[in-house]
Amino acid sequence: MRAVLAPEPVTDDDVVVKARGLHRSFPVGRRLPGRRRERVHAVDGVDVTIPRGRTVGVIGESGSGKTTLGRAIARLTTVDSGAIEIAGRDVAKVRGRELKQLRRSVQVVFQDPFSALDPTKTIAHALFEPILVHGLRGGRRPADIAAELLTRVGLHPSLAPRYPAELSGGQRQRVCIARALALGPEILIADEPTSALDLSTRSEILNLLVSLQEETGLSILLISHDVATIRHLSHEVLVMYMGRVVESGPAAEVMTDPRHPYTEALLSAAPIPDPQRQRLRQRIVLHGEMPSPVHPPQGCNFSTRCPLVVDACRTMDPPLVSVAGARQVACIRRDGEGRHVDR
Repeated sequence: MRAVLAPEPVTDDDVVVKARGLHRSFPVGRRLPGRRRERVHAVDGVDVTIPRGRTVGVIGESGSGKTTLGRAIARLTTVDSGAIEIAGRDVAKVRGRELKQLRRSVQVVFQDPFSALDPTKTIAHALFEPILVHGLRGGRRPADIAAELLTRVGLHPSLAPRYPAELSGGQRQRVCIARALALGPEILIADEPTSALDLSTRSEILNLLVSLQEETGLSILLISHDVATIRHLSHEVLVMYMGRVVESGPAAEVMTDPRHPYTEALLSAAPIPDPQRQRLRQRIVLHGEMPSPVHPPQGCNFSTRCPLVVDACRTMDPPLVSVAGARQVACIRRDGEGRHVDR
């Protein structure tokens, strides 16, 4: 698997996506007379910045809010509060033709490549449809457009007349990536793009994303629960737990020297492809139960499972604060460098 290069300093002109204070909740259960309907806070005050030509990885357990964050940026779901700017445009205020243009600039690759494609339509139809909808045909034949896009993602043009069921999982995912690239987007939201694939195919898809980024300057929001994928492809990392970012910073630093106990536990659970090192490493096992997302605990959400918990953790809600330069950590047990301290 190819690894990305270390990131360079970013200026405001290089930022494609800037989201601040995003909140998104969903109602649960039935509404009873005289009672307020309970809600799950899927995204709870998240900030994210995606520079041009960079990959920002989002990692966390299932239910941590990763997919909801990606869907909010793509405007596939609305936010309760907060602001999202894409290439300087306020997403909440975009309407009509400007909204259609925004749809072109933000494309999504979903987790399951089979359900993302219409089984009754050919691959050529799937690739030509977004071109037709956005009026970008320019007199070109659908067959030529399909052949060009398939070649771009490493597939043979002869696959154009086939149906999704006739392709392997890796081929279908490449088709989904080709369809997303058809409109020339500025940002690609890849939501678990390799989780349904075998290891060899997974590596091919990830290498393809790196190559496309190098060629086009594409920005990528990579959502994954796989530590190795995030480590190798991301420039920056957001670690999410129960809808909040608990740690963020350069991928090389977060993945090798985590400062939040939740990040430490996540990384310790990821296997190392070296039997000797794997036997010697210390595994951090989290005890306790995952709190209810409808009724989160008072204080820190991670306090019910944290190995470093103290009484203050159960009453104080730690903000995400800057430590050690570009790093940010939400933990009261850390000093200005993000190191463990007794309190």
